[in-house]
Amino acid sequence: QQQWYVGEFLAHSFGYFLQDAASHWDQSPLVLLHHVASSLAAYVLARGACWQGFLLTMAQIGELGSLSVQLYDLGFVSRRLARVALLWSSALPIAFSAAALLFGGEQIDRPDVPSGCMLALVLVMGIMRIRETPNLA
Repeated sequence: QQQWYVGEFLAHSFGYFLQDAASHWDQSPLVLLHHVASSLAAYVLARGACWQGFLLTMAQIGELGSLSVQLYDLGFVSRRLARVALLWSSALPIAFSAAALLFGGEQIDRPDVPSGCMLALVLVMGIMRIRETPNLA
């Protein structure tokens, strides 16, 4: 790990997602999978040598969409706003990741195996969230 504080954040995230999965075990299997996958992602990302800041930023953009869904569930925002936020917070990380890989040139390191796995996860999770956006009840 290049920066100790990133390692600390990822260790905290790993533990948080595991405890959240344990305390919400009665939720849907998709939510449980999200928590387990997020714990695994924190571990894998800590093993990588590059792209940590970028990937953490993409994860935080994705969490803005999750926040909008929670705010909708609580009645603070409209379903339309939650859908738009979920869609954009899923599409932007895909677009930014593709742009970084395609147009980054020599300014960026090519991803190592852990970072490459996380970039693939950004793509897969983004597509899954985009597909689920119209189903927001």
